[in-house]
Amino acid sequence: MKRFVRMTALAMVAIFIFAGCSLVTVDPEKEKQLPVAEVNGDKILKADYMEQYDIFVSTMEQQYGITKEVLETGADYADMLAQTKEDIIEWLIEQKLIDEQVKKNNIVLTDDDKQQIKDTLQQYKDAYGEEAFADMLKQQQMTETEFEQLLQEDAVQQKLFEGLTADVTVTDDEVKKYYDENKDTEFTVPEMVTVSHILISIPEDKYSADEATKKAEYDKIKPEAEQVLAKAKAGDDFAELVKQYSDDAGTKDQGGTLTFSREDQIEPAFIEASFALKNKGDISGLVQTSYGYHIIKLEEKIPSKVHTFEEKKQEIHDTLLQQKKNDKITALIEEWKKGSDIKKYEKNYK
Repeated sequence: MKRFVRMTALAMVAIFIFAGCSLVTVDPEKEKQLPVAEVNGDKILKADYMEQYDIFVSTMEQQYGITKEVLETGADYADMLAQTKEDIIEWLIEQKLIDEQVKKNNIVLTDDDKQQIKDTLQQYKDAYGEEAFADMLKQQQMTETEFEQLLQEDAVQQKLFEGLTADVTVTDDEVKKYYDENKDTEFTVPEMVTVSHILISIPEDKYSADEATKKAEYDKIKPEAEQVLAKAKAGDDFAELVKQYSDDAGTKDQGGTLTFSREDQIEPAFIEASFALKNKGDISGLVQTSYGYHIIKLEEKIPSKVHTFEEKKQEIHDTLLQQKKNDKITALIEEWKKGSDIKKYEKNYK
Protein backbone atom coordinates (compact mmCIF):
# COMPACT_ATOMS: atom_id res chain seq x y z
CA MET A 1 0.00 0.00 0.00
CA LYS A 2 1.64 3.21 -1.17
CA ARG A 3 1.28 6.35 0.93
CA PHE A 4 1.60 9.98 -0.12
CA VAL A 5 1.83 13.01 2.14
CA ARG A 6 -1.33 15.04 1.77
CA MET A 7 -1.50 18.76 1.05
CA THR A 8 -4.56 20.97 0.99
CA ALA A 9 -3.63 24.00 -1.12
CA LEU A 10 -4.02 23.27 -4.85
CA ALA A 11 -2.39 25.14 -7.70
CA MET A 12 -4.85 26.95 -9.96
CA VAL A 13 -3.66 25.96 -13.42
CA ALA A 14 -5.53 27.07 -16.52
CA ILE A 15 -5.63 24.44 -19.26
CA PHE A 16 -5.94 25.53 -22.84
CA ILE A 17 -7.24 23.30 -25.61
CA PHE A 18 -6.84 24.23 -29.23
CA ALA A 19 -9.83 23.34 -31.38
CA GLY A 20 -9.23 24.27 -35.01
CA CYS A 21 -8.27 27.94 -35.06
CA SER A 22 -10.10 28.88 -31.85
CA LEU A 23 -8.70 28.96 -28.29
CA VAL A 24 -10.98 27.38 -25.68
CA THR A 25 -10.32 27.97 -21.98
CA VAL A 26 -11.37 25.24 -19.57
CA ASP A 27 -12.67 26.50 -16.22
CA PRO A 28 -10.13 25.32 -13.59
CA GLU A 29 -12.87 24.90 -10.97
CA LYS A 30 -14.92 22.68 -13.27
CA GLU A 31 -11.76 20.78 -14.22
CA LYS A 32 -11.14 19.96 -10.56
CA GLN A 33 -14.61 18.47 -10.23
CA LEU A 34 -14.05 15.88 -12.94
CA PRO A 35 -13.96 12.30 -11.64
CA VAL A 36 -10.71 10.38 -12.00
CA ALA A 37 -12.09 7.22 -10.39
CA GLU A 38 -15.16 5.85 -8.66
CA VAL A 39 -15.43 3.39 -5.78
CA ASN A 40 -18.83 1.82 -5.16
CA GLY A 41 -20.49 4.93 -6.58
CA ASP A 42 -18.36 7.35 -4.57
CA LYS A 43 -16.36 9.60 -6.92
CA ILE A 44 -12.73 10.58 -6.53
CA LEU A 45 -12.33 14.06 -7.98
CA LYS A 46 -9.48 15.42 -10.02
CA ALA A 47 -8.92 17.96 -7.23
CA ASP A 48 -7.91 15.09 -4.91
CA TYR A 49 -5.69 13.62 -7.60
CA MET A 50 -4.00 16.97 -8.36
CA GLU A 51 -3.33 17.49 -4.66
CA GLN A 52 -1.18 14.35 -4.63
CA TYR A 53 0.31 14.95 -8.05
CA ASP A 54 1.42 18.46 -7.07
CA ILE A 55 3.15 17.02 -4.01
CA PHE A 56 5.02 14.55 -6.19
CA VAL A 57 6.11 17.30 -8.59
CA SER A 58 7.18 19.55 -5.73
CA THR A 59 9.17 16.71 -4.12
CA MET A 60 10.98 15.94 -7.37
CA GLU A 61 11.99 19.58 -7.72
CA GLN A 62 13.02 20.09 -4.10
CA GLN A 63 14.93 16.84 -3.66
CA TYR A 64 16.28 16.19 -7.16
CA GLY A 65 16.13 19.55 -8.92
CA ILE A 66 13.83 18.19 -11.64
CA THR A 67 11.37 20.89 -12.69
CA LYS A 68 7.77 20.20 -13.63
CA GLU A 69 8.47 21.11 -17.26
CA VAL A 70 11.39 18.68 -17.50
CA LEU A 71 9.43 16.00 -15.68
CA GLU A 72 6.41 16.27 -17.97
CA THR A 73 8.25 16.70 -21.27
CA GLY A 74 11.45 14.70 -20.83
CA ALA A 75 11.45 11.29 -22.48
CA ASP A 76 13.62 9.91 -19.66
CA TYR A 77 10.80 10.44 -17.16
CA ALA A 78 7.83 9.30 -19.24
CA ASP A 79 7.57 5.77 -17.81
CA MET A 80 8.12 6.92 -14.23
CA LEU A 81 5.52 9.67 -14.60
CA ALA A 82 2.95 7.28 -16.04
CA GLN A 83 3.54 4.81 -13.20
CA THR A 84 3.35 7.57 -10.60
CA LYS A 85 -0.03 8.70 -11.94
CA GLU A 86 -1.34 5.16 -11.63
CA ASP A 87 0.14 4.85 -8.15
CA ILE A 88 -1.67 8.01 -7.06
CA ILE A 89 -4.99 6.73 -8.42
CA GLU A 90 -4.50 3.36 -6.70
CA TRP A 91 -3.67 5.10 -3.43
CA LEU A 92 -6.77 7.28 -3.64
CA ILE A 93 -8.89 4.19 -4.34
CA GLU A 94 -7.38 2.45 -1.34
CA GLN A 95 -8.18 5.47 0.83
CA LYS A 96 -11.82 5.29 -0.23
CA LEU A 97 -11.93 1.60 0.64
CA ILE A 98 -10.29 2.25 4.00
CA ASP A 99 -12.77 5.05 4.72
CA GLU A 100 -15.59 2.61 3.99
CA GLN A 101 -14.15 0.20 6.54
CA VAL A 102 -13.75 2.98 9.10
CA LYS A 103 -17.48 3.70 8.83
CA LYS A 104 -18.40 0.02 8.71
CA ASN A 105 -16.42 -0.69 11.88
CA ASN A 106 -17.60 2.52 13.57
CA ILE A 107 -14.05 3.73 14.28
CA VAL A 108 -13.97 7.00 16.20
CA LEU A 109 -11.34 8.83 18.22
CA THR A 110 -11.76 9.09 21.96
CA ASP A 111 -10.89 12.19 23.98
CA ASP A 112 -7.66 10.46 25.01
CA ASP A 113 -6.85 9.82 21.34
CA LYS A 114 -7.41 13.48 20.50
CA GLN A 115 -5.23 14.60 23.39
CA GLN A 116 -2.48 12.26 22.26
CA ILE A 117 -2.67 13.83 18.80
CA LYS A 118 -2.30 17.29 20.31
CA ASP A 119 0.69 16.02 22.27
CA THR A 120 2.17 14.64 19.05
CA LEU A 121 1.65 17.99 17.35
CA GLN A 122 3.49 19.70 20.19
CA GLN A 123 6.32 17.18 19.90
CA TYR A 124 6.72 18.14 16.24
CA LYS A 125 6.90 21.81 17.25
CA ASP A 126 9.46 21.08 19.96
CA ALA A 127 11.57 18.95 17.63
CA TYR A 128 11.58 21.47 14.78
CA GLY A 129 11.29 24.66 16.80
CA GLU A 130 8.27 26.91 16.33
CA GLU A 131 9.73 28.90 13.44
CA ALA A 132 11.10 25.90 11.54
CA PHE A 133 7.83 24.02 12.05
CA ALA A 134 5.89 26.95 10.61
CA ASP A 135 8.28 27.04 7.64
CA MET A 136 7.79 23.31 7.10
CA LEU A 137 4.01 23.73 7.02
CA LYS A 138 4.36 26.65 4.64
CA GLN A 139 6.49 24.58 2.27
CA GLN A 140 3.82 21.87 2.34
CA GLN A 141 1.11 24.51 1.76
CA MET A 142 -0.62 23.33 4.91
CA THR A 143 -2.00 25.10 7.97
CA GLU A 144 -1.46 23.81 11.49
CA THR A 145 -5.15 22.93 11.71
CA GLU A 146 -4.89 20.91 8.50
CA PHE A 147 -1.78 19.14 9.79
CA GLU A 148 -3.62 18.21 12.98
CA GLN A 149 -6.52 16.93 10.88
CA LEU A 150 -4.05 14.78 8.96
CA LEU A 151 -2.78 13.33 12.23
CA GLN A 152 -6.37 12.56 13.22
CA GLU A 153 -7.07 10.79 9.94
CA ASP A 154 -3.92 8.70 10.33
CA ALA A 155 -4.91 7.85 13.91
CA VAL A 156 -8.34 6.66 12.76
CA GLN A 157 -6.75 4.42 10.14
CA GLN A 158 -4.31 3.08 12.71
CA LYS A 159 -7.18 2.17 15.05
CA LEU A 160 -8.90 0.37 12.18
CA PHE A 161 -5.75 -1.54 11.26
CA GLU A 162 -5.04 -2.51 14.86
CA GLY A 163 -8.55 -3.91 15.17
CA LEU A 164 -8.32 -5.84 11.92
CA THR A 165 -4.96 -7.34 12.86
CA ALA A 166 -5.62 -8.03 16.54
CA ASP A 167 -5.50 -11.79 15.87
CA VAL A 168 -2.03 -11.69 14.27
CA THR A 169 0.65 -13.39 16.35
CA VAL A 170 4.31 -14.40 16.10
CA THR A 171 5.57 -17.61 17.68
CA ASP A 172 8.86 -18.11 19.51
CA ASP A 173 9.86 -20.59 16.81
CA GLU A 174 9.42 -17.95 14.12
CA VAL A 175 11.53 -15.50 16.08
CA LYS A 176 14.30 -18.05 16.62
CA LYS A 177 14.23 -19.12 12.98
CA TYR A 178 14.65 -15.51 11.86
CA TYR A 179 17.56 -14.99 14.24
CA ASP A 180 19.35 -18.15 13.10
CA GLU A 181 18.91 -17.31 9.42
CA ASN A 182 20.20 -13.74 9.84
CA LYS A 183 22.71 -14.13 12.66
CA ASP A 184 25.79 -13.72 10.47
CA THR A 185 24.53 -10.60 8.76
CA GLU A 186 21.89 -8.59 10.57
CA PHE A 187 22.99 -9.44 14.12
CA THR A 188 26.75 -9.44 13.72
CA VAL A 189 28.56 -6.13 14.20
CA PRO A 190 31.85 -6.19 12.26
CA GLU A 191 35.17 -5.17 13.74
CA MET A 192 35.53 -1.39 13.71
CA VAL A 193 38.17 1.21 14.39
CA THR A 194 38.08 4.80 15.57
CA VAL A 195 40.90 6.91 14.20
CA SER A 196 41.90 10.54 14.02
CA HIS A 197 43.49 11.73 10.81
CA ILE A 198 45.12 14.69 9.16
CA LEU A 199 44.65 15.23 5.43
CA ILE A 200 47.14 17.22 3.41
CA SER A 201 45.12 17.56 0.24
CA ILE A 202 45.87 18.09 -3.40
CA PRO A 203 43.63 20.76 -5.01
CA GLU A 204 40.04 19.60 -5.30
CA ASP A 205 39.93 20.29 -9.02
CA LYS A 206 42.78 17.78 -9.46
CA TYR A 207 41.00 14.84 -7.82
CA SER A 208 39.99 13.46 -11.20
CA ALA A 209 43.01 14.60 -13.18
CA ASP A 210 45.23 12.26 -15.18
CA GLU A 211 47.95 10.33 -13.36
CA ALA A 212 50.83 12.57 -14.47
CA THR A 213 49.06 15.72 -13.31
CA LYS A 214 48.11 14.13 -9.99
CA LYS A 215 51.66 12.89 -9.40
CA ALA A 216 52.94 16.45 -9.78
CA GLU A 217 50.40 17.62 -7.23
CA TYR A 218 51.36 14.87 -4.76
CA ASP A 219 55.01 15.88 -5.16
CA LYS A 220 54.10 19.49 -4.28
CA ILE A 221 52.34 18.59 -1.02
CA LYS A 222 54.65 15.79 0.13
CA PRO A 223 57.19 18.00 1.93
CA GLU A 224 54.43 19.55 4.07
CA ALA A 225 52.89 16.13 4.75
CA GLU A 226 56.28 14.77 5.86
CA GLN A 227 56.79 17.78 8.11
CA VAL A 228 53.41 17.26 9.82
CA LEU A 229 54.10 13.52 10.13
CA ALA A 230 57.41 14.25 11.85
CA LYS A 231 55.62 16.50 14.36
CA ALA A 232 53.02 13.80 15.05
CA LYS A 233 55.68 11.13 15.53
CA ALA A 234 57.61 13.48 17.85
CA GLY A 235 54.62 13.62 20.16
CA ASP A 236 53.02 16.96 19.25
CA ASP A 237 49.35 17.19 20.27
CA PHE A 238 47.56 15.41 17.44
CA ALA A 239 44.29 17.32 17.90
CA GLU A 240 46.17 20.59 17.54
CA LEU A 241 47.90 19.31 14.42
CA VAL A 242 44.48 18.44 12.99
CA LYS A 243 43.23 21.96 13.64
CA GLN A 244 46.33 23.54 12.17
CA TYR A 245 46.98 21.40 9.11
CA SER A 246 44.08 19.13 8.10
CA ASP A 247 42.23 19.92 4.87
CA ASP A 248 39.35 17.55 5.65
CA ALA A 249 36.56 20.03 6.40
CA GLY A 250 34.15 17.23 7.25
CA THR A 251 36.16 15.98 10.25
CA LYS A 252 38.46 18.85 11.16
CA ASP A 253 36.14 20.34 13.78
CA GLN A 254 35.74 16.89 15.38
CA GLY A 255 39.45 16.33 15.78
CA GLY A 256 39.68 14.44 12.50
CA THR A 257 37.81 11.51 14.04
CA LEU A 258 36.20 8.69 12.05
CA THR A 259 34.69 5.36 13.11
CA PHE A 260 34.21 2.66 10.46
CA SER A 261 34.42 -1.00 9.53
CA ARG A 262 36.13 -2.72 6.63
CA GLU A 263 32.80 -2.78 4.78
CA ASP A 264 32.29 1.00 4.80
CA GLN A 265 32.64 3.13 1.70
CA ILE A 266 36.11 4.46 2.43
CA GLU A 267 39.16 4.22 0.18
CA PRO A 268 40.88 0.84 0.58
CA ALA A 269 44.29 2.37 1.32
CA PHE A 270 42.83 4.33 4.24
CA ILE A 271 41.02 1.28 5.61
CA GLU A 272 44.07 -0.97 5.27
CA ALA A 273 46.36 1.52 7.02
CA SER A 274 43.87 2.11 9.82
CA PHE A 275 43.31 -1.57 10.61
CA ALA A 276 47.06 -2.23 10.41
CA LEU A 277 47.64 -0.04 13.46
CA LYS A 278 47.93 -2.24 16.54
CA ASN A 279 47.78 -0.13 19.69
CA LYS A 280 45.96 3.00 20.79
CA GLY A 281 48.10 6.01 19.92
CA ASP A 282 49.95 4.33 17.05
CA ILE A 283 50.51 6.65 14.09
CA SER A 284 50.76 5.57 10.48
CA GLY A 285 53.19 6.73 7.85
CA LEU A 286 51.91 8.84 4.97
CA VAL A 287 48.86 7.16 3.44
CA GLN A 288 48.11 8.19 -0.13
CA THR A 289 44.52 8.31 -1.36
CA SER A 290 42.87 10.11 -4.26
CA TYR A 291 42.54 13.17 -1.99
CA GLY A 292 46.13 13.56 -0.90
CA TYR A 293 48.24 12.28 2.01
CA HIS A 294 46.72 11.16 5.32
CA ILE A 295 48.36 10.76 8.72
CA ILE A 296 46.30 8.36 10.82
CA LYS A 297 46.30 7.88 14.58
CA LEU A 298 44.54 4.89 16.16
CA GLU A 299 42.10 5.86 18.91
CA GLU A 300 40.28 2.57 19.51
CA LYS A 301 39.78 -0.89 18.08
CA ILE A 302 36.26 -2.20 18.52
CA PRO A 303 36.10 -6.00 18.18
CA SER A 304 33.41 -7.77 16.21
CA LYS A 305 30.33 -8.68 18.21
CA VAL A 306 27.48 -11.11 17.65
CA HIS A 307 24.29 -10.01 19.39
CA THR A 308 22.76 -12.88 21.34
CA PHE A 309 19.29 -14.20 20.69
CA GLU A 310 18.10 -12.86 24.04
CA GLU A 311 19.39 -9.39 23.18
CA LYS A 312 17.45 -9.27 19.94
CA LYS A 313 14.46 -11.48 20.73
CA GLN A 314 11.98 -8.69 21.45
CA GLU A 315 13.15 -6.56 18.54
CA ILE A 316 12.75 -9.47 16.12
CA HIS A 317 9.32 -10.32 17.54
CA ASP A 318 8.09 -6.74 17.08
CA THR A 319 9.50 -6.51 13.55
CA LEU A 320 7.94 -9.80 12.43
CA LEU A 321 4.64 -8.87 14.05
CA GLN A 322 4.50 -5.57 12.21
CA GLN A 323 5.41 -7.28 8.93
CA LYS A 324 2.61 -9.80 9.41
CA LYS A 325 0.13 -7.05 10.22
CA ASN A 326 1.18 -5.09 7.15
CA ASP A 327 0.81 -8.20 5.00
CA LYS A 328 -2.67 -8.82 6.34
CA ILE A 329 -3.77 -5.25 5.69
CA THR A 330 -2.38 -5.43 2.16
CA ALA A 331 -4.26 -8.68 1.55
CA LEU A 332 -7.47 -7.22 2.99
CA ILE A 333 -7.24 -4.18 0.73
CA GLU A 334 -6.91 -6.47 -2.27
CA GLU A 335 -10.01 -8.34 -1.10
CA TRP A 336 -11.91 -5.08 -0.72
CA LYS A 337 -10.90 -4.10 -4.25
CA LYS A 338 -12.13 -7.40 -5.67
CA GLY A 339 -15.43 -7.00 -3.89
CA SER A 340 -15.98 -3.42 -4.99
CA ASP A 341 -17.22 -1.68 -8.10
CA ILE A 342 -14.20 0.38 -9.14
CA LYS A 343 -13.97 2.56 -12.22
CA LYS A 344 -11.07 4.65 -13.50
CA TYR A 345 -11.47 7.61 -15.83
CA GLU A 346 -8.02 7.71 -17.40
CA LYS A 347 -8.82 10.54 -19.79
CA ASN A 348 -9.18 12.84 -16.78
CA TYR A 349 -5.73 12.19 -15.31
CA LYS A 350 -3.44 11.02 -18.11
